Amino acid sequence: MRLILFSIDADTLLFEPWIMTRFKPTKAFGTLLVSLILLSSTLTAETPTRIVSLNGTVTEILFALGAGNQVLADDTSSYFPEKAKTLPKVGYQRTLTPEAILIHKPDLVLGLEYAGPAQTIQQLKDTGINVQILPEKLTTEGAEERIKTIGSLVGKTKEANALAKQFNSEMKQLKIVKTKVRVLFLYSRSVSSIFVAGKNTAADVMIQLSGAVNVAEKISDFKPLTPEALIDLNPDIILMPEISVEGLGGENGVWAINGMSHTNAGKNKRLTTMDDLMLLGFGPRLPQALKTLNTKWKGFE
Repeated sequence: MRLILFSIDADTLLFEPWIMTRFKPTKAFGTLLVSLILLSSTLTAETPTRIVSLNGTVTEILFALGAGNQVLADDTSSYFPEKAKTLPKVGYQRTLTPEAILIHKPDLVLGLEYAGPAQTIQQLKDTGINVQILPEKLTTEGAEERIKTIGSLVGKTKEANALAKQFNSEMKQLKIVKTKVRVLFLYSRSVSSIFVAGKNTAADVMIQLSGAVNVAEKISDFKPLTPEALIDLNPDIILMPEISVEGLGGENGVWAINGMSHTNAGKNKRLTTMDDLMLLGFGPRLPQALKTLNTKWKGFE
């Protein structure tokens, strides 16, 4: 009963004729009215119902928390779970325009620090919309913290605590066996642009957490791959997102990369692929991703 009363919005309380004709405006009623209006506004602010997600991992977490029905649109990196694919797209998280987002009249825009360009994010904030850009922390603790933060922003604190607890439990149950397998992570959308992941990347952290060695650990961030560098690094295994392999025309495209035939990975045709979000997203499926990778490394050793 109390919840029904509180769900009446401020406009209804102020202007709905049946309310004003059935209650005499006393001081007590006025105080109650103001309290209800303030509480109604607070609830609206704390429980967004029109969310635009700007990141695939954010979208995945929202659905995992049971807030999927609050998401009106998402970006093109949002394709898990299946329902996320059916939502209207606002573009890619790094190349957003305010128009594509504002058309959905969101009461919360939620993304990670990749979201941009900066001008677009600032324009969204200037409209007064609640825009939350969360920092990317490439650690298991950071992933757990992100779940809880998103839960608090969308009115799913209880669900977020439960999901974080489950995530933490799965991480503790992992039995990662360290290996000497030397892995090279490649990212590409086409044959003409192939990049290798060094330090300070999600790929580097995933390789280490899964018990392998990143052969490109002496470089930082993503760097263009050259045949000379590939031969010099001489990885045992190539690790790639599934979409990157598709961009090269399939597995044969990977083995056709200049210099690949001179590496241990190329000679033995050792390639490991994984869904992009699962591999690099640091989302709720992180324990599953690490377990899968470690199993593969042990099989190659």
